[in-house]
Amino acid sequence: MILIKKPLYKLGLVAMAISSSTIQASDIEKIVVTAQRGDTVISDIAATMWVIDQEQLQSTLNTGADLKNAIGRLVPSFDFGSEGRTNFAQNLRGRSALVMIDGVSLNSMREISRQLDSIDPFNIARIEVLSGATSIYGAGAAGGIINIITKKSTESELSVEAKISLASQFESGDDTNSSLALAISGGNDVLKGRLSAAYSQTEGAFDADGNMILPDITQTGLQYNTRVDLMGNFQVALNDSQQLSLSAQYYESEQDAKYGTYLGPNLAGIFGRPELIEVRKGLMLEDQPSTERTMFTLQYKNEDFLGHTLLTQLFDRSEALSFFPFPAIYRVTGSPLPGSSFPLFGSSKQETDVQGMQITLNKVFGDLSINYGVDWQDESFSADQNIFDTMSALKSGGLQFD
Repeated sequence: MILIKKPLYKLGLVAMAISSSTIQASDIEKIVVTAQRGDTVISDIAATMWVIDQEQLQSTLNTGADLKNAIGRLVPSFDFGSEGRTNFAQNLRGRSALVMIDGVSLNSMREISRQLDSIDPFNIARIEVLSGATSIYGAGAAGGIINIITKKSTESELSVEAKISLASQFESGDDTNSSLALAISGGNDVLKGRLSAAYSQTEGAFDADGNMILPDITQTGLQYNTRVDLMGNFQVALNDSQQLSLSAQYYESEQDAKYGTYLGPNLAGIFGRPELIEVRKGLMLEDQPSTERTMFTLQYKNEDFLGHTLLTQLFDRSEALSFFPFPAIYRVTGSPLPGSSFPLFGSSKQETDVQGMQITLNKVFGDLSINYGVDWQDESFSADQNIFDTMSALKSGGLQFD
């Protein structure tokens, strides 16, 4: 008997597996696209498949979790993550996962774990998780695939969706988190579309004693962070068997913090005096950690192409990822610091450009279904390092960077 796993939430924590003999009719007819790169009834997939719908996702996000931790709560085989910007060390079934938006990979050759810092949850219709190693979309899915499916217009009438939220722990007004989102969708039998804009701002994070949590200067955090997600998509019905769709997204998540991690005079906090490490106001850094991504996708579907179902996808993804200055410790003869050590402060930035094409053909011969096609992808990246004045950084305890 094939086991089909379906998430069931309770307080955002519980998930369970049910056998195919107990699946309700509504579940049998559920359609997913990830497992076979095309519309497939979930009961026909010989693999463990999890589908997180919009209601489940929003219910978990309302408990205070971000996107990566919401997936961790709802999919048992996916690890919990940090409260920061990165999904580093979040594995699916103990191995790395391929993260996609509408079938377009967010993974890169030079891996930086920010795939889940990629979209505002307001724009997510559902998340499909294919558990287990697969190469159906290429490399990077040793643990499985996480495919984020975006919202699209499903009605011909004009509709408006809005969201306003405000949260605070009442810590002197310095921990207020706010978000505002608006979407307009509609069309007719030939043309449908959706335009959306989502904005959120996060202030400081505090522990149970009212103390600000130490900012992450390694993978970087989300305190004092602003996020903008602009998205648009259009679907055109060329005829009864052919559809064309275009989607575009601009995403930016950038920190603008006034607080930083004070490492003590001359960084004494990391040289045997950890009690000196604390949160202090006065961070001076012009370019703070950020994630910026632009993505375009053009998709064509023909359900009657030489007796096949044809699905063609063209995409372009450009992103820029930047980090916080971090001290690399070297040994330098004559250094006044313990062990002849000498720190060099640098922050890296990587820019990646990816263009690709996916062509999938599906042919059904009675009970036999065959998928085949061609994938092409071209990727390039450049990385640079900003080096900061060492004496200024040392005197300020890692708060002032020139």
